[in-house]
Amino acid sequence: MRLIAVRESVSEFYLGDTLGLKNVLRMVDPAFTLVPEKTDLRPFWPDKTDSGLLGLNISPLLERYRKGQDDLIYEIAHFIKFVVNTLDLSILLVPHVIESDGSTRNDDAAYMQAVLQQTGTMHGRVKMMDPRLNAAQIKYVVGHCRYFIGARTHSTIAALSSGVPTISIAYSIKAKGINKDLFGHLDYVLETPQLSAASLQDRMKLMIAGESSIKSHLERKMGTVHRQIETGVHRLKEMIHSTESAEN
Repeated sequence: MRLIAVRESVSEFYLGDTLGLKNVLRMVDPAFTLVPEKTDLRPFWPDKTDSGLLGLNISPLLERYRKGQDDLIYEIAHFIKFVVNTLDLSILLVPHVIESDGSTRNDDAAYMQAVLQQTGTMHGRVKMMDPRLNAAQIKYVVGHCRYFIGARTHSTIAALSSGVPTISIAYSIKAKGINKDLFGHLDYVLETPQLSAASLQDRMKLMIAGESSIKSHLERKMGTVHRQIETGVHRLKEMIHSTESAEN
């Protein structure tokens, strides 16, 4: 391959330093520049959001990395009750990956429906986003949340690029690399094997305590993010142009 563009530094280090490849370019996931598409929030927006709203994305993929541990659906439901009753925040469940063939194996909405069955709506304060929305519409929804916790990488990118304080639930190195590049640390990453109601509560409290500084940091960082994406696009254009010239 003439060019490998990777979206975070952990993968860049593995390819460049560990494997010794010289054709690696680090850029940023282009999803950071996705333009939100306005959509009507009223049909699924939770009640009583004057204290703010937590967007929550949970993926059935997480089950693969928690074998032999406590029931994840129970742990998530317990955390939701804590957020509503103790922190006085409402919650919007945000499915980000939906199976088009009707299967539930990798379907966020089907998985989180089981969570909702355990919690109930808690007097309208816990609801689920319309799963038929596209990626740009989901980003618009996520941008209206005060906080966000997500397992799907692109759900967290939607939040981070909208300036929303975010906890990334990591089941691969992607979340670690993205957070390391944005913040310089992994304080806002929760690894899947450690996922529980208690660990979610701890990370949630940390995020709330740092809310203003996180928002300010993300606002400053987005300029750099956009420049890195432009650099990657420019390199790709150069490669395509040189290939076309050689063929002609």
